[in-house]
Amino acid sequence: MDYVPTIQDEMAMRIEALRKCQALLDDRAKRILKMRYERNTPVEEIASYLKVSRRHVYHILGQINSVLLRCMRRTLAEGSRPV
Repeated sequence: MDYVPTIQDEMAMRIEALRKCQALLDDRAKRILKMRYERNTPVEEIASYLKVSRRHVYHILGQINSVLLRCMRRTLAEGSRPV
């Protein structure tokens, strides 16, 4: 019988992929993610810190999200290939 991963297995794989992909980001992107999602820094404060508009902060966050999503999809696909 084939092994069927549990929901917990799937989540663990996704979390590990996210960690690997985050490690590949440059320092600026890591700092922005930390400010927004770990420290819950308002976008206005991030914009002030970066000396850019709020709109640009949202644009940067969108770009980071896209990079992480592509990386995670690639990482998870590589992990599911038969050996």
